[in-house]
Amino acid sequence: MKKFESFEKFLAWTDTLKDSPYGRIKERGGGRGDGDWYEAEFELESGATVYWNNESGWEDKAEHDERARKEKIRYWDEEWNGLSETKREFILLIIPDILERDKSKTKSPSNCLHVAMRDAVRKGLVDVETCSRCGGGGHYSWNQMHGSVCYGCGGKGKAYPRVTKKLIKEIILRRN
Repeated sequence: MKKFESFEKFLAWTDTLKDSPYGRIKERGGGRGDGDWYEAEFELESGATVYWNNESGWEDKAEHDERARKEKIRYWDEEWNGLSETKREFILLIIPDILERDKSKTKSPSNCLHVAMRDAVRKGLVDVETCSRCGGGGHYSWNQMHGSVCYGCGGKGKAYPRVTKKLIKEIILRRN
């Protein structure tokens, strides 16, 4: 596919386009990119939206949405595999159907960890602990950007426990 030296050069190139395989271009809606990957959105005279990106070329809306869905699933799987085995086990214990859900619509695995911990506390399977950093006061050392708010608990004085094998065993015992 086509290579560009910068995002600005990519946008300048897209401004020269008048036609697409799907019809005549009315205007370019926008563009985005990260240095290796660039994409632009176009509105056609027919009112339809099409896309051009440097990996797959021209796409209609359905093709674009399907590619975006597959990308989101790929990123979700990469993040899931990046979690420790203990954290994955904890999430599956609290949200057993997480792997069967549509990953393109499910929050990121790190967010699922937070949701699972919140659900475990709500169900009484996990006890919220006094923050070990501030001792429950919600304040620690002062800095100009955030004042004295404790980074361990966000100023609440309470914090979720660490996800460990021991915590998982306690949850299993509490469930039974």
